[in-house]
Amino acid sequence: MDAVEFLKEWKRMCNDEDYCKECKAYGICGLSSGVRVDTERIVYVVENWAKTHPVFNLSEDQKTAIRGRIAEGFPWLVREGNEYDSVWFFENEPKLKKSGGIYTDGGQCSDVVSKVYDFVTFENSPLYLPDLLGGEE
Repeated sequence: MDAVEFLKEWKRMCNDEDYCKECKAYGICGLSSGVRVDTERIVYVVENWAKTHPVFNLSEDQKTAIRGRIAEGFPWLVREGNEYDSVWFFENEPKLKKSGGIYTDGGQCSDVVSKVYDFVTFENSPLYLPDLLGGEE
């Protein structure tokens, strides 16, 4: 990640948080501490945040499919990282079980095999579908 890309991602990460105290960079970024920036640590935090919060350029078909899942009451999306090509939709925010690569939320879920969700990986899961639409629902 070059310096310009780093600064853009840092700004995007900062804008994504409602409160500094909830941010992964709290206390090291300069905004929250008001003193100085822990340079090596902030680079590490921003790079890792950017890896798990990618920018998606969705097609109209993908947006339509996402709107449909939200309307059905399944606003959360994950890929479990197994050998199957299916993704899972949850009604509540899913959590990764400590025992392995399986998500659960204690509510209903639905699975689908479709290339329309090819942007979802185990690493960027779970995704909150309304966020992917950027408020245009």
